[in-house]
Amino acid sequence: MAAKGGHAEILKYLLSKPEQLVSVNERNQNILDIAIEARQEAVAMGIVEHKRLERVFAMIFFLTFSLISEKRDRFKVLQKMI
Repeated sequence: MAAKGGHAEILKYLLSKPEQLVSVNERNQNILDIAIEARQEAVAMGIVEHKRLERVFAMIFFLTFSLISEKRDRFKVLQKMI
């Protein structure tokens, strides 16, 4: 919501909290994707410049990889059933 709504300061605050989880939405968009799509330049720059950026994207990569692995495993099961 903060990324889409243009709330750069709130987003910076949330990113400064290590316990704040960052994930992707149902369209597999991360916070930077959402800010860019919503044309929220200040928010996008705040994300890019934040010291936690590397960890945020590492977490998103892990989540995305996990989803892909899960789908791959389901596909293998379906192939065996055919």
